[in-house]
Amino acid sequence: MDTDFISELELSVRASNALRGMGVTTRDQFMKLTREDVMSVKNIGRRTWGEVRDLQEHVRYHERRLSLPGRAEALIGELNALNLEKHGFFVIRDKGRLRLGRYAVAEDLDG
Repeated sequence: MDTDFISELELSVRASNALRGMGVTTRDQFMKLTREDVMSVKNIGRRTWGEVRDLQEHVRYHERRLSLPGRAEALIGELNALNLEKHGFFVIRDKGRLRLGRYAVAEDLDG
């Protein structure tokens, strides 16, 4: 089944048609579009450019969120929600790194 990249985007018909007319067929092509590229298309104006720009920003936001640090932050939130302190663990952010630690308890110190 041949999927149409443009139809997967939540764009107006005008913006979708303009992108198809420009030959945009991949995510990378879409992300590289500039204001000048979009505005050079006949009958396309600021509103359509705004729509494209907003969607590009949305995609970038979600890509950052899915990056390794973004996923780690999400997992840290989930770990903290498990109330790890109750079990002697803690999670901190230290110099840009996420660290999982364990509090020393009397059983650890007994030989």
